[in-house]
Amino acid sequence: EVTMSCSRSENIIDDPISMNVVVNMAPLSAPTADDAAMRINVDISRAVFFMTSNHYSQAMTTLDLNIGEINNFLRETDEDFLLEDQQVEVSRGNTKRMTHGGVEEIIVKKRMYMNFRFAGICLELCKRNIRDPLMTIAAVESEVQLRLLSDSDETKVNATMLDLIVEDRRHISAGRPFRNVMQQLNADSDSDRDVF
Repeated sequence: EVTMSCSRSENIIDDPISMNVVVNMAPLSAPTADDAAMRINVDISRAVFFMTSNHYSQAMTTLDLNIGEINNFLRETDEDFLLEDQQVEVSRGNTKRMTHGGVEEIIVKKRMYMNFRFAGICLELCKRNIRDPLMTIAAVESEVQLRLLSDSDETKVNATMLDLIVEDRRHISAGRPFRNVMQQLNADSDSDRDVF
């Protein structure tokens, strides 16, 4: 189970989230890149996230400071962390790289297919704290497929959400007959469901 709270002791996740992770690793000798791909399936229970204006400001500040830096490297060159005898090998034309454990680094490029399935996912936008909600965006049976194709340097993402609801949760809207800003539900369970 996963839970999270901020420095002000406010919950960021409503209820603890349960996860089930299954990883299938194929042998390197598989005939095709698809057959050799690592497959990861993650089933996640209902997940409700809160985002207050303070959480949003902190996230944007963190992104601005980390991504917005002109020089975001810890070391100027790859050679800065090599031992003296390793630097001699690099200068002689031997491009063998060593790990911090002192063994030769071997990089095997494999495709990775990740499939995240959510029983339900919800984002509740709030003002200053979680007791003052603004809007809820919720979807059930959501699925995100992430395909990391390292052999062609591509990343592909496919996301589907079923039964999407956007609801006005402001206190002043309580008691109104229509609080849904947007609603796409599947009323007929026998037909194919709408996919966003």
